Amino acid sequence: MFASLPMYLAPDTAGPYGRLWARIRDGLRDHGIAAPDALDHDTPPAEGWARDDLILGQICNLPLRLGRSNGATLIGTCDHGVADVPPGHYASAYMVHRNASADDPMAYTGGTLAINDAESHSGWGAPQTHAASLGHSWRRAVVSGAHRNSAALVAEGTADIAAIDLITLAILRREDHPALRDLRMISQTPSAPGMTLITRHPDPAPFRAVISDAIATQSPDDRAATGLRGLVTLPDSDYTMLSVPPAPPLTTASPA
Repeated sequence: MFASLPMYLAPDTAGPYGRLWARIRDGLRDHGIAAPDALDHDTPPAEGWARDDLILGQICNLPLRLGRSNGATLIGTCDHGVADVPPGHYASAYMVHRNASADDPMAYTGGTLAINDAESHSGWGAPQTHAASLGHSWRRAVVSGAHRNSAALVAEGTADIAAIDLITLAILRREDHPALRDLRMISQTPSAPGMTLITRHPDPAPFRAVISDAIATQSPDDRAATGLRGLVTLPDSDYTMLSVPPAPPLTTASPA
């Protein structure tokens, strides 16, 4: 059996997510659904999505639209209470160096965009879809491997701009991530569905009930760390309205 909630794992969220899982696990067992004792923090997300024994996983909406869930059952979308977007949605912040002059993100499309992964909606899909809607496209991208690395690449000048989802940005701010001291937010992308929970179990109903209850009964401190406010079942149209952007010319870099 396998369960993982990897997308917003950080030093201050590991404990809260562990306690959240304990309530989900016990609730699933009460419904006769076997569940592992603890979350897996080591398996890469895409490997977890493919497992036949997947009890609970978390997938970004671009890999979901690309079919990377391998036919898993959709449970619902996490609602982090992001301001000014619909429930269950999020957006990405355009971050540039604090000394950069332009406040229009499209002014940077001729430069280098730092992206965490070419199949990340928040880091790549959102800015490219946004640019295309305005008649632009990002011409160069450097893959950093993580949003925090993208921030560092912009801070050190290896990249000109990055799109960092607002939930991760809140985590980096709580950590006082050093790169943020040299960055500023100039705008944000349009909203899109957030992280979706999936399972190999054929019936999502008990999962929705148990997970909703587990989120609602978080302690105030755990709620502040995870940001979770609820679980939302979004219509397919929220996903299908988004195009799948073509991959850019890619290079790979790590912060110095």
